[in-house]
Amino acid sequence: MGIADIPVALAYVNAITLWPIVEDAMSQVLARLIGTKNQEAATEIFHTLTAQSTRLPVMKALLQNTAMNANMPEEFDAVIDAFDKLNTERNRYVHDYWFTQEPNGPVYLSPSGRSFVIATLDGARVVTADELNGFRARCTDLLQKTALLPRL
Repeated sequence: MGIADIPVALAYVNAITLWPIVEDAMSQVLARLIGTKNQEAATEIFHTLTAQSTRLPVMKALLQNTAMNANMPEEFDAVIDAFDKLNTERNRYVHDYWFTQEPNGPVYLSPSGRSFVIATLDGARVVTADELNGFRARCTDLLQKTALLPRL
């Protein structure tokens, strides 16, 4: 059980620990969409909307259905969409089953939601440090894109 490969384990830690910074950047996007410079309030709203199934529609509605955001650049849509995709990927890394069958062997990730024994036999896939480093790179790219969005 778990991640026995040190490079994969380090890549996992480096990737997942970046996520709170990504969420902070997205709370700044929300601040722009609600028209406030009060980052504390926007952060509270963002983190109160704990489910992505709520957060993303709220952000999209603010972007697409409010007069104050009628002239926002298309980059806002792209940032919200990228955040959605990264969040789905992040949830798999955080909530699915990780295991290594032999010392220094490949590291597997298997969908959760069923017993661990069944999950390890069915649907498992190999995860490499390169894959996790790619996830981190996409998170970093999103952070750079949020930094370039227009400010209030």
